[in-house]
Amino acid sequence: MFSVRLQQISGILIVLLILLDVFLTVLYARMGSGLLSPRLARTVWCVFRLLARSIPRNSDRIASFCGPVILVLLVFVWIAGLTLGNALLFHPVLGSAIQSSSGKTPTDFVSALYAGGSSISIVGAGGFSPQVPRYRLIYLFNSIVGLSVTSLTLTYLMQIYSQLQQRNTFTLKVYLATRQTGDAAMLVSGLAPDGEWSHGTSMLWELAAEMAATKEAHHFYPVLFYMRFAEYYYSMSFAALVLLDTVTIIRSALSDDYDSVKKLRALDQIWDGSLLLLTSLEDTFLPQGQPPSQQPGSAQVTLWAQRLDRAIAQLQSAGLRTSERPDANGKYLELRSRWDAHIQRLAPSMLYSIKQIDAATCGTTR
Repeated sequence: MFSVRLQQISGILIVLLILLDVFLTVLYARMGSGLLSPRLARTVWCVFRLLARSIPRNSDRIASFCGPVILVLLVFVWIAGLTLGNALLFHPVLGSAIQSSSGKTPTDFVSALYAGGSSISIVGAGGFSPQVPRYRLIYLFNSIVGLSVTSLTLTYLMQIYSQLQQRNTFTLKVYLATRQTGDAAMLVSGLAPDGEWSHGTSMLWELAAEMAATKEAHHFYPVLFYMRFAEYYYSMSFAALVLLDTVTIIRSALSDDYDSVKKLRALDQIWDGSLLLLTSLEDTFLPQGQPPSQQPGSAQVTLWAQRLDRAIAQLQSAGLRTSERPDANGKYLELRSRWDAHIQRLAPSMLYSIKQIDAATCGTTR
């Protein structure tokens, strides 16, 4: 009798665990709040990352399947968990409280799995029916749970891919604004040709709003982090780097004649939103360890100084006035040191090389 009670209690706990995970993942929908889903996603990503690194030639293609596989496995785990939990609950009472609709009632565990799965199915109750009021109520509860979980799951999947499309549209817009170079200086020079900012400030406000929306999309749907594409410009590391470098260049390389632009609140929103996204992704998805150092080495300082020189040349060629203050280089280095380490940590974790994400600093050409 004790073993029967233990089995049924275990089944109830499994069902409650699955329902709680569905609630935290779909309804509560905050980054890192799930019970099973975050661990499942992290495990699947580790497997795909190992496979991708073992086959470098096809690494991008392999890694691009990770996100969809996570979603498929997540739905499977939810359904399998509810089925297993109900099977543990029904198994001891097969042939008594729950009987076959025709013929002798089988009492093996496979039949219990069938009965448990049928009870949550929205297409019918299967070949078993409850004979006592308590299990009739359980069957009714299971039918409601099955309908609810199915509806929530379908809605969740649709919302994820809607947000994924919006994210990709945003990152592609950033990439195209750099004329497919990944160079923030190219983006800045396009905002104000010949020094005319009448339309450029509107573009900055638009980018600020879209960065805030993208950050919140990752907060609602953490699985978006694992939606990795072969094209580097769809990565959040790339979009965040370009936008942070845009703010850094505007506030360090441009002349004080553009002081009203430098003080634009949209730049603060782009800066804060990008950093908030990067730190949230780091804290939630990357292994906890030492915080990224904000003190660049001598080699980095040299690269950043060269990058600034190229950026200033690009701005001047577009007719923009650049800073003549002697501390312009120091200002650029100081601002860049606040965000570069986050990019250096996040990009490789998603199997992108820094040369891909930051070609403008590395001096590589597209």
